[in-house]
Amino acid sequence: NLCVIKYDDLVAHPQATVENIYGKLNMPLSTDFEIKLAAEELKNKTFRSKHRYSLDQYGLSKKLIYDELKFIFDQFGFEK
Repeated sequence: NLCVIKYDDLVAHPQATVENIYGKLNMPLSTDFEIKLAAEELKNKTFRSKHRYSLDQYGLSKKLIYDELKFIFDQFGFEK
């Protein structure tokens, strides 16, 4: 089974996204897990990372990423 989700959806609406995945895969979602998802979503709404990363520090460039993953950019309509 395969379910494709957008990272932006996962970050913006983690509980709904996870519930959608479970539904598409016909997997039951326990009440305890739903409660944990709701609690994590509330906690994450105020989280702001203090980390800052650059492509250079990992030996990457925008061109390299685009060239290697062009099929994903095309499939989802991401900007080059």
